[in-house]
Amino acid sequence: MPQCPCVHDLHTKNSFLESTPQILHNLNYHFPMCLSTYHTHWKRDIRENANANLSFQSLLLSVTISADMYKEKILELALSASEELWHMAQEQEPLWLFDTNKGSEVLNEAEYKRRFISLDETLDEIIRLVSTGESIDDHHFLNFNENAANGEFAFNNEASKSIGVVLASSVSILNVLMNVEQWSSVFFSIVSKATTLGVLYPGENENHNGALQVMTANFHLPSPLFTPREVKFARICRRINLNTWLVADVSLESVFPNEAVPCVQRRPSGCLIQELQPGLSMVTWVEHNLVPNASVQHMFKMLLTSDYAFSAKRWIATLERYYDKITSLEGRQEDNSPQSNGLSVGNKNMLKLAQRMVKCYARNISPCSDNSWMPLPISGAEEIFVKMSTNLDDPRLPQGVAITISTSVWLPIPQAHLFEFLRNRTNRGKGWKFRFTADIHLNPLRMDQWDLLSAGSNILEDMKISSTRDPSNSISRLLIESPATDKAAKLYLQESFTDSVAMYVIYAPLDVVATQYLSDGKDEDSVPILPCGFAILPDKANWPSGESVNGSILTISFQLIDEQLSSTTSYLPPSSVRTIYKIICETISLIKDALLCN
Repeated sequence: MPQCPCVHDLHTKNSFLESTPQILHNLNYHFPMCLSTYHTHWKRDIRENANANLSFQSLLLSVTISADMYKEKILELALSASEELWHMAQEQEPLWLFDTNKGSEVLNEAEYKRRFISLDETLDEIIRLVSTGESIDDHHFLNFNENAANGEFAFNNEASKSIGVVLASSVSILNVLMNVEQWSSVFFSIVSKATTLGVLYPGENENHNGALQVMTANFHLPSPLFTPREVKFARICRRINLNTWLVADVSLESVFPNEAVPCVQRRPSGCLIQELQPGLSMVTWVEHNLVPNASVQHMFKMLLTSDYAFSAKRWIATLERYYDKITSLEGRQEDNSPQSNGLSVGNKNMLKLAQRMVKCYARNISPCSDNSWMPLPISGAEEIFVKMSTNLDDPRLPQGVAITISTSVWLPIPQAHLFEFLRNRTNRGKGWKFRFTADIHLNPLRMDQWDLLSAGSNILEDMKISSTRDPSNSISRLLIESPATDKAAKLYLQESFTDSVAMYVIYAPLDVVATQYLSDGKDEDSVPILPCGFAILPDKANWPSGESVNGSILTISFQLIDEQLSSTTSYLPPSSVRTIYKIICETISLIKDALLCN
């Protein structure tokens, strides 16, 4: 069985860093500006309390929904939501208006309220008080109105629609959407955690028609600094006609009101699936959410308030990319020659391994309750997060104690330029240095690099598989030839892709034995892999006709194996802390220097 290469051993990195003082100059100057320590600790405490509270609520809800009274209410709510979604997906003006600046349709809120919302907030509150038997007085409504005026109950309305063509049958897409594990696996870059709280109606076995279930999910952005959006909702699947299906979500505030903590309210959202021919479907996706203003973090504020971060286009792009890869994996070779149109067995295994790699990366940087992030115990480094995990028997991961470090920083570099720089193999060891010109083009000046362990190396690409839909979505195998003749060459598996909002460059070290193992058609689940990489968000919406050049929010995540740590300890030695700090700081410095942003 192949072993994970030691290229990412913590003490190997530490020795390299200590032996190159010219690389470690001026760490404090290069380290990015962080938010306050108080804000970090406050946010972590809120997360811990919220996770405990939501777990209890989910348990209570999973028991309550089975009662006949609530089942009927949820069914009625879900049917009404599916009718609304049908109109939202089918109609254009006046319900949807085309925004020339955004290059997409935006919801006409006045028309939406006229069509689908008949009661104002005050009448909703009266109905709630009557149904719960509470007294109605002027003082209550005075407080209610004051709170609304102060923004305590203020919500931002996010609504978007997008249409895409997916290389899959309608039933295949339904199988993904109606199975919570498949759904969260396919949409791993959006859904950090999802659970089925209860299946109220199972639906038809072959196509899920009539299925109704209650779910909870966390929607996230790729950063340990972003607090995921937690929402509980019902999901219903309905067959409209022979070739058309509807999957609708709606949150359950009207059935189970909870005013203690404002949460994301999922208005009727989901998708309309029309099978055009066998293996080809047109999907119309609608996202419509009410998000509390208080949940917007400072670094992500402009991005989130633009209705761009969790847009319908992001869901469609993710679904398209998933089935594009599935189509590549299922392609058949006419013969075994290298010139065959299909992928070789080895390349198919590389695709599968890359798929596992990127899912593992996304899971690692998500700030969900499963990830016990801790701020690095260094003054000024409170927003560099670290966690430790131990693997003893999972063949998909290297054995021992793994240390994961991650942080997010703002950089005054356009998202696309940063993405191209990081995904370009030549910029790892001996890449070009760029200067921004007045027309925002990159002009090469001299050689530079960002990868500490590839400094001065010759980097070759001996395999590349690109998506026909978007060539920037690609998987590569990189060969790192060290200038030192006594050192063996290293291999990296790298995948770069975009989900229309975030851009990713994710990589993991491989050894020659693992590569040969995959080429021989062996099970890729037996190959241990430890992903690292970058996720790049725009700091505000990248609309097609945008006039200003945006900066980027860069999330860096590294995983290291510390062979000197015991599998039973949670203690991180000071030497390891210092090495982690140096790795993150110097990588950011090298990226800045290479793009002349200091």
